[in-house]
Amino acid sequence: MKRSGLRVFGNFWGERSLGYSAGLFRIAYGVLALWASLGVHLNLQRFYGQEGVMPWARVKHFPEHVYSVLSVAPEDGSWLFGVACVFSVAAFFLTIGFVPRFWSLVIFAINVALQHRNPYVVNGGDRLFVILAALGALLPLGHRWSVDAWIHRKLGREPRQVSVWSQRLIGLQISYIYLFSCFAKLAHAGWWKGNAIYHVMSSQVFAEWPVEITIPLLVPLATWGTLLFEWLFPLAVWLPRYRPYALVLGVAFHVGIDVALVIPMFSAIMVAAYPCYMSDAETVAFVNILLKPLGRRVTMEAPAEVSAGGPTQPAEGPNSSGTRSSHPSSSGPSAPGSLA
Repeated sequence: MKRSGLRVFGNFWGERSLGYSAGLFRIAYGVLALWASLGVHLNLQRFYGQEGVMPWARVKHFPEHVYSVLSVAPEDGSWLFGVACVFSVAAFFLTIGFVPRFWSLVIFAINVALQHRNPYVVNGGDRLFVILAALGALLPLGHRWSVDAWIHRKLGREPRQVSVWSQRLIGLQISYIYLFSCFAKLAHAGWWKGNAIYHVMSSQVFAEWPVEITIPLLVPLATWGTLLFEWLFPLAVWLPRYRPYALVLGVAFHVGIDVALVIPMFSAIMVAAYPCYMSDAETVAFVNILLKPLGRRVTMEAPAEVSAGGPTQPAEGPNSSGTRSSHPSSSGPSAPGSLA
């Protein structure tokens, strides 16, 4: 029993990956970073400038400015604009996968500075955006679908497998958010009595379009359904059999939040982290679904160890797809990792 538990623990943290899921996460997160950088530029002077709502004199006593890049020249508008431009450059290079782990750390440092420069325009989605920038720097972001991968291919370097331990950290972070949210809601009577959604949807603060829901069963079903989803998702998503259903429900759940409520960034960044739950095979299958209307297809590369010593069985673990087919396509030769 003890050995079995240790084996499960080892497989969970030590399962091998070629970086397909990390690559999809990088692209999704990079696109959001580009969007966030545009928002920073549009509100640069309003939120962070000397003539805006939060002059430097009001926040200069914050101890966090010791490690803020904005504290170098806190009252200089040119320096502020330069930092915002670096944010945009970092988001672009992260998205295309050119030294992406470095640019992920740059995004982390700049957004930590911006959030302490004006903490009153920050929400939970912004906090998670920063956390994922730091954790993302631990992932093999450049292994697939990136400029780095293209350069390595030109240099004749074989793809290599890496441990998914850093990917697991992001998955656990997202699961923690769901569970924490569920139990925090249970501390308020409206949620376990089944009428909380009525107050949320009629709120002038939280609702995008405030409305009083009068359909008898809709309010308790939406209220308890929210609690049930936030409780079950962190459990089901780790099981390959139930993962596709959990992820689809999660996307629908967050689309609903984004449409109905005023919580910028949160839903998008949660969904952008979903690839960290997926195995390489699941990620490639999902990308192929997206590419099918274009008549394109992604093929999975065989890892360097497999190429050198013959085919081996894929490692099983929490992210295993449950199949035992070898990585290369059996229909004939194709360029590794290419669009067929």
